Amino acid sequence: MAAEETKVDPARVSRLASATLDLATALSDAWRKHGPLLTPATPRTAPRRAAEAAAAQADLAVRRIAEVMAADADRLWQTAFAYEAADDRAAWRMGKPGRRS
Repeated sequence: MAAEETKVDPARVSRLASATLDLATALSDAWRKHGPLLTPATPRTAPRRAAEAAAAQADLAVRRIAEVMAADADRLWQTAFAYEAADDRAAWRMGKPGRRS
């Protein structure tokens, strides 16, 4: 049984990487802008302390999600580069000019 060929468009993978990084940045920016609104501007009361604790945990979670998304974007770019290089090598072996996206 012959192996099936997988076709991947490096330019589309690169666009996905860009979109992923844009989302990570938008998430971080939105949290920085709106996250502080979770803590009421009242004296140090039990509700305020609870809100501060919740906001601190949410801050950690949002930062971690944004970091994972940024790392995913980097891996997507590496994948796009690897596919483009493989396409170029295959084109060279077949005596065709390299494919550039």
